[in-house]
Amino acid sequence: MSTRRELGWAWRFSTEDSAYGLGLRPYAGSAQAEGGDVGRTLRLEGRWSDGDGLALALGFERLEASADLRDAGLSSGGFAFASVTFRQ
Repeated sequence: MSTRRELGWAWRFSTEDSAYGLGLRPYAGSAQAEGGDVGRTLRLEGRWSDGDGLALALGFERLEASADLRDAGLSSGGFAFASVTFRQ
């Protein structure tokens, strides 16, 4: 089993662009925020494979919104995912 844990501080290089999460998904409405500070991030992911084609993955991501995002009307949030893959 492999695991990944990540704590980070996120910012935008351009205040004319959105803030992006895992998988390069833009956070809706983040392009309207004024400052470059996006917030603090937490990512957890675990993957397991039996070596014969079965693989499982679980993950969680949380963004604690910065004052810049909150001033733009955005809030903190998170999401979780699970996947099962079987290959022959």
